[in-house]
Amino acid sequence: KRKAGSPGDPTDTIYKVAQRRIMSQIARIRKEQWLLETYEQEGWRGASREKLKPQGELSRAEDAIARAKVIISENMRVIDEAEGATAIPEDAYTASGGLPEEAILCGVCGGGEATSDDDIILCDGVCGRAYHQKCLNPPLRLEDLPPDDEGWLCPPCEAKVNCIFYLNNLMNTAMPLDTPWQNIFDFDPVDSSESEGESSRRKMRGSGSGKAEGNGEAATGAGAGGFLSLDLPSSEDDDDYDAGANSGSDNGDDDDDDDDDGDDGVRRRWNT
Repeated sequence: KRKAGSPGDPTDTIYKVAQRRIMSQIARIRKEQWLLETYEQEGWRGASREKLKPQGELSRAEDAIARAKVIISENMRVIDEAEGATAIPEDAYTASGGLPEEAILCGVCGGGEATSDDDIILCDGVCGRAYHQKCLNPPLRLEDLPPDDEGWLCPPCEAKVNCIFYLNNLMNTAMPLDTPWQNIFDFDPVDSSESEGESSRRKMRGSGSGKAEGNGEAATGAGAGGFLSLDLPSSEDDDDYDAGANSGSDNGDDDDDDDDDGDDGVRRRWNT
């Protein structure tokens, strides 16, 4: 019997699988970068430096890093595409960021009807999507929602928050949460003179699109400031992984359905 959350667990969502693959490739990049930096900064001093460099091994490390980035991008694409779930159009929001109830449609089925056992839940992340409880896989139970004062992320947003956090730590970047998968390796490292606190805030800040920025607690959990000591998954079993083959079953979950202003007929987006 497989342990929940282990590779091959039938209850895994495609987003959990994609996140695990990304974490594995981050570990691989760390290992190969260590090799390259060791030969660049340490040894092989003086005239014999070029002669002693294992050029074949260094080329292999560079190729491994490039391949790992491709795999990370493929899996970030799986997360971003959310199995085709659609976002609520930007023009449906009011000037104050509110959302009329009739504009809240499920990103999976497109329906707007809600019942006591199948409400439509808004995600508090950057995706702009809403879901029927029963359109999620597995279905969302109301008792699984966090307290009212905490944001709740759909599965794609939860996976993306975690992956962006660890990628920012790997590359010392301040990539915002709404970065498209195509652009995750386009950011320059943050200024080394920037304070640690400001750097951490920038890493988890959105790009100013006005959307909610996700659950900060989930994004800033254990590992902040100590990425090199994190116990990331092994990458040894990922060589043949095909992100496109995992077109499986899961979709995003969403925010608390009680987030209602009550007197103006609109539901507000959660903001930090």
